[in-house]
Amino acid sequence: MAGSFRQRLFAIALLTVLVCAAATVAVLVLARITLDERSAHAQDNVSREVERMRGALAAVPLAQRSSAERQSGELTSGYASSAGAAPSNQLVRAALRDSANTDAIAIVERAEPDGTPVLIASARVPGGGQVFALQRVVAGRETRSLRVVILVFAALSLSLIVASLRALRAVERDASALQAALKALAHDLDAPVARPLLRELGDIATGIEALARELARAQEERARLTRELGDRERLAALGRVAAGMAHEVRNPLAAIKLRADLARAQSDTPPAVAQDLADIAAEIARLDRLVSDLLALAGRSPDRQPDVDIGLLVKKRAELLGPWASERGVSIESQGSARANAEPGGIVRAVDNLLRNAVEASPSGAKVEILVLARGAGARVEVADAGPGIPKEREVELFEPFFTTKVDGTGLGLALARAVAESHGGTLSYCRDGDTTRFTLEIA
Repeated sequence: MAGSFRQRLFAIALLTVLVCAAATVAVLVLARITLDERSAHAQDNVSREVERMRGALAAVPLAQRSSAERQSGELTSGYASSAGAAPSNQLVRAALRDSANTDAIAIVERAEPDGTPVLIASARVPGGGQVFALQRVVAGRETRSLRVVILVFAALSLSLIVASLRALRAVERDASALQAALKALAHDLDAPVARPLLRELGDIATGIEALARELARAQEERARLTRELGDRERLAALGRVAAGMAHEVRNPLAAIKLRADLARAQSDTPPAVAQDLADIAAEIARLDRLVSDLLALAGRSPDRQPDVDIGLLVKKRAELLGPWASERGVSIESQGSARANAEPGGIVRAVDNLLRNAVEASPSGAKVEILVLARGAGARVEVADAGPGIPKEREVELFEPFFTTKVDGTGLGLALARAVAESHGGTLSYCRDGDTTRFTLEIA
């Protein structure tokens, strides 16, 4: 397209130059015609003047004839006797010599030292002497106007050529900048787009920027949907595993727990055995909670209850975990209130996981803060701690099942908390604000 534009611009400039040249030639021809007409007019003038003077002097005796020259506008005339002084004009003297031997009127065209054409008519006078008439053929007002027109045409042609070259240079510069921007956008949709000086190309640059932003947004949306699809596929597989585990594990666990409880209830059970049986029951309960967490993580729809006091529920969990946190030198502070339709068991599990993570990440002497806020018909729970947070390069894995930075962690806590939030139509997000790590659980 750039080559085509250059060819068209050169063609327009060449055509304009040809038109101006043709107009200039026409003006020059017209000027020549005008000058020829003035020359013919001057020839008539000098011929008539010589004829008039010869007729007038023929009746005047030779001794009474005056040799003085007479000036009338551009016309100069006079009489030169054979014995008198010769005319001062050298061109006139030459013309008189040419007509000295003829009775007819002699007309010659000469040029003055400055190049101005001069018509000279001369003739012999009966009785002796010669008369002459001289007129300079100068350019009139019309010819001068035509010369101005020629100069204007030349100036316009030159201006058009210069303007065409400048326009071509500007277009090629801006087009090159846009091409460079497109090459950069092919690798990075956030690359800047140069702003051309030409308005039309500037509009194109604006369109390219808008297209790049839309493509970047589409790529982000595609990446998000890809992640969600992967998450759903993993959760679907996890749901199938959890369902099979619930069937295959819970029944044997229930039988083992029942036998352990019965054995522990026997009066003759030694204390050491009773303690072992109690530990077995606790571990069975932990395994049962793990199965429940897997089922919740698989996306089982909760049975939501209306008008649950989220603030009170969070406060109770903070109080229950308070002694455990104190052993680690960390305090828990809860404030705020909100009510929402929610499944209390799921909210408890999500809040417990967020609180445990916050306490375990906090240094000794730090404080974990919980803030409950109303959010329309739902609620928002913010958990903030002074821990180091998650490494930047691993944030994308944060809510993945089985992702953990702890040696003895299962990696299900945050994944479970997010699953609870999504099952309630909400979200779970993470941010690092200065030295504060903040998790936000939203319930719709």
